Amino acid sequence: MATAYSCSNFFDGRWHLTDAVEKYRAWQEAIGRPELTERLFLAAMNLAEHRRGGMFVVLENPGRTAAAIGASQFGEVLMISEGGQLSFYRKSHSVWTL
Repeated sequence: MATAYSCSNFFDGRWHLTDAVEKYRAWQEAIGRPELTERLFLAAMNLAEHRRGGMFVVLENPGRTAAAIGASQFGEVLMISEGGQLSFYRKSHSVWTL
């Protein structure tokens, strides 16, 4: 039998009872990498708490450069390649690669 857990989250100026624990489990299952899952979820919760927009995308195919260039039309993008290289994109252009 599945157990549902609830926790309180503060957003939109008031407290809400949410099923964040279950949503975290679904995210972790989808990503399949516990350390990465935890870091991204915590960063997202911190951004939400401070009312900062953001988006994290975990890509599994070679289209990550095209996705980074496309997403950079709407904001700054930090792309991490499988080889460990970091690239910063802004307005459809590479600003730097590390």
